[in-house]
Order: sequence, then structure tokens, then C-alpha cells
Amino acid sequence: MELVILVLCSFFLLALIKFLYGYLWIPLRIQHILNSQGIKGPPYRFIHGNNREVDKMRKEALSKTLGLTDHR
Repeated sequence: MELVILVLCSFFLLALIKFLYGYLWIPLRIQHILNSQGIKGPPYRFIHGNNREVDKMRKEALSKTLGLTDHR
């Protein structure tokens, strides 16, 4: 019985670590790397990310027309 509990706890801990690594550590690390290169963007929020801000920026960019010489 103790072995079953130990296996379940180990599985839960491993799943939690994997979840936090994928949804917290990687996005924050990427944000830090981009900020160190001078690339700014909306801040990351846990789980939802920055999807709303990205959609807003995309709509704003698509609403503006480009000039004839802006194709480069």
C-alpha cells in the first residue's frame, strides 16, 4: 500500500514539475532572453499568456495601410 502511494505521489510531483516547467519557466526564460536583446513585448501572464495583448497589437497593425515603398 505504501508503495502505491509513493508511486502516485511521485507521478503527481513529476507531472507538476513538467507543467510548471512548460507553462512558467520556459515563457519567462524566453521573455528574459528577448528583453536582454532589447526586444520588448507585453508581459507574460500565467496560463493565459499574453494572447489578448498580441491579438490587440495584430488588429492594430492590420488596420493600418502600408505605403507603396513599405514592402521591404
